[in-house]
Amino acid sequence: MKKISKNNTIKNQKLHSSGFTLVEVLIALTIFSIAVAGVITVSVQGNLNIHSARNKMVANYLADEGVELMRALRDTAVVNAGVGSESTVGWPAFTAMTASVCTATAPCDIDATNYANSDPYPSASNILNCTTVSSDGFCPIYYIPAHGYYTSMIAGFPGTPQTAFSRNIMLIPISADEMRIVVTVHWMEGTVQKTVEQVESVYNWYI
Repeated sequence: MKKISKNNTIKNQKLHSSGFTLVEVLIALTIFSIAVAGVITVSVQGNLNIHSARNKMVANYLADEGVELMRALRDTAVVNAGVGSESTVGWPAFTAMTASVCTATAPCDIDATNYANSDPYPSASNILNCTTVSSDGFCPIYYIPAHGYYTSMIAGFPGTPQTAFSRNIMLIPISADEMRIVVTVHWMEGTVQKTVEQVESVYNWYI
């Protein structure tokens, strides 16, 4: 009887020993899983933050570019007017050029590529009425890898990929010699629409 009791005790000790080892393994696996999940979560969130920051940088660039394109359009009208007629002809030509487009009801975009090498640039032919290409009044923005341009006008560039961004430009009259430029860029991040807006003024410098 003593021998059997001794054997049972040894078996029980082995079972208890094996049980504790299994619990320890499960606890270790749980801790490891939590640690790995934390690392993966941080990594995914980091990638999302990088992607979001890049999108915002591009959107700010596109908004700034819109302002500069509108100023360049004013300068084109002034240059075409000739010396001595900048104020009397150039500025009125600019306001007339944008009277029916680039307004609150018909926002526009301006082509930035100048692939035709026109000079001065841009001109009225480079203005695109955004209401003719989209229902929300925003012109889709495309990227031309061969030239590094973002543009809403892709004539001559078949197969140009569309980006996540859209842009529109509005001119709001402030006075006879001042127009306010409002450039809005929006894009989607998941199901959330993001927006960047740039507001500047353009003036009749030659009065």
